[in-house]
Amino acid sequence: MTIEQQVAQLFVWGFEGYEATAPLKRLLKKYHPGGLILFRRNIHDPEQVQHLTAELQRAGRSHGAPLLMGIDQEGGRVARLHWFAEYPPAAVYGKIYQRQKGVHFIEAVARLMAWELKNVGVNLNFAPVLDVNSNPKNPIIGDRAFSHDAHVVAKTAVPFFRGLLSEGVIPCGKHFPGHGDTKTDSHLELPRVEVSRESWRRVSLVPFREAIRQGIPTLMTAHIICQNLDPDRPATLSRKIIHDLLREELGFSGVLFTDDLFMKALAKYSLIESMVLALEAGNDAFLVCKEFETRYELMEQLGAEVQKSPSLKRRVEESVARIALLKKKYLKNQ
Repeated sequence: MTIEQQVAQLFVWGFEGYEATAPLKRLLKKYHPGGLILFRRNIHDPEQVQHLTAELQRAGRSHGAPLLMGIDQEGGRVARLHWFAEYPPAAVYGKIYQRQKGVHFIEAVARLMAWELKNVGVNLNFAPVLDVNSNPKNPIIGDRAFSHDAHVVAKTAVPFFRGLLSEGVIPCGKHFPGHGDTKTDSHLELPRVEVSRESWRRVSLVPFREAIRQGIPTLMTAHIICQNLDPDRPATLSRKIIHDLLREELGFSGVLFTDDLFMKALAKYSLIESMVLALEAGNDAFLVCKEFETRYELMEQLGAEVQKSPSLKRRVEESVARIALLKKKYLKNQ
């Protein structure tokens, strides 16, 4: 693969509209991105989504590997496929678990969700949320978390991601290293969390540690400042947090997605700065959910940076290999 082809594999693009337009298909055929992500703006009804994903796969299939076709289908207030079964927010599962201590029902619900997703061509679900709802004033997590108890989150998130996997949908746990103790929304500004390192280990890291131990194949980062982990850079861009903590200490070897790089939490950085720093930190794939017309320029800029840096080139090769392995292992029948 050329550097341009390798760089393209790191991107998961958002796009506009219900159809695979001719310009979009041309771009997919030329660059072969790693994947795409669907939002409400792309979704009208089941037949339309099924047709859309099939057209996109035909246009963007690269080297025999299908596109990652992602979506945020958590349940509750984060559910893009609104005409499917109406799934409750994760907190409901946590409450039922605390009363009954059983988890089979969680895996069964996740299997049904995955079956619905797979039948319209979606193979990657950005769920479950592994955050602990430790701050009741948190404006972005709340009932998206399984519980305010870290151990309940760990116990309930694992069967959820196993249920997705059992039906051929790749799960993605989020938002590392934990968005639950924030006071602000990273879509709008950069949250700062000041809990101690010891508190991170006792609370926020518990579900991630267990999900990694149980083999979750992908995770997503959080655009937050963790004052006592790295006071200088958002977690997504922090080598201390991504490489040292997640990769080395927790032993995560799967594919790591950034949250959307257009979120205002990263407004201090240009997109190319964010991508380079994210790669150097240990991320593998970029969610770029807006401004589709900038994709060509972004890939060109990143390719130029990679050409100049042997260390960055090695990081790209490592990430491309992880993404290829993920697709080979979980999308082999698609």
